[in-house]
Amino acid sequence: MTPRRVGNGVVRDIIGPNGATDAHVDARLTSTAVPPRGQSTIELPQPGEDLFLYFVKGNGRIRAADLDHAIDLYDVVLATPGEETAVITAGGQPLNYLSFYLKSFMHTNGQR
Repeated sequence: MTPRRVGNGVVRDIIGPNGATDAHVDARLTSTAVPPRGQSTIELPQPGEDLFLYFVKGNGRIRAADLDHAIDLYDVVLATPGEETAVITAGGQPLNYLSFYLKSFMHTNGQR
């Protein structure tokens, strides 16, 4: 798993083309660690995918043009490829989250 930087965050591909494991599912999975008071940007899903992002350590804020919310342990963010990307800012401790890029599962106006 070769880490890469997205803002101050360190992203590791766990499952997917650059992942460290062989996938037995049709999905991608990344792990992101953001240092205290650091920032990272959500990497949006690709066409045909939706994002299930799960905060597993720490707290902070998530911001976009029409979004400004506190985030805490076990909070979830859902996103589709057409969304505006959001910035995640860690609080006073490290913030870790998992990004599950899954086959489209969200419905809009009765359609996927």
